[in-house]
Amino acid sequence: YIDKLSSSPTIDGNLNEQCWQTNNYIDDFIQDEPMNQSSPSERTKVMIYYDDESLYVGAILYDSKIERIPKKIIKRDDWENSSMTDWFSIEVDSYHDHHNAFEFLVSASGAQFDDIIYDDISRDGDWDGVWYSNISFDKDCWYVEMKIPFIVLRFSNNSKQKWGINLNRYLSRNNEQISWVALDREINGIASHFGHLENLKGLP
Repeated sequence: YIDKLSSSPTIDGNLNEQCWQTNNYIDDFIQDEPMNQSSPSERTKVMIYYDDESLYVGAILYDSKIERIPKKIIKRDDWENSSMTDWFSIEVDSYHDHHNAFEFLVSASGAQFDDIIYDDISRDGDWDGVWYSNISFDKDCWYVEMKIPFIVLRFSNNSKQKWGINLNRYLSRNNEQISWVALDREINGIASHFGHLENLKGLP
């Protein structure tokens, strides 16, 4: 279940607001590549909230070799070079149709990437939305803070909503991708297998 904020965080990448100091987080990630269905090499914690206008995501990406994270300067949506550095992303099936979703990705250099998933199997990297993000680094982790305005998403007018989501992280030095929902390699589809955000109420 997702909680609604009465006071929204500043998107500075520091995760120092009270809302981020919570035990309500996601940390049960699974390795997708290269060792499918195995445990990740590093721990990840993600918190998600919303207010009247936006979805908020805070991620703590622990790393025992933080100094080895490459911070390549990459242009926005330079998907060809996205694997040159670490990154974190959230995928959101806001209409909850199990076929379409939006992805918002932030690299370890702070670059933004976004795309849409359609027909449950394809991606379009040409899609661009207006959203906000920032990052910061600590001695044993790095942080991502995101604000995704509802205006860039597509959802129903139901008073109470349930959305599909997935969360992903890439560690470039290991060529390792982990996800909240990581499928066996023989299973097809993307959005149809997402986990859920529940208890979204009173959206504009």
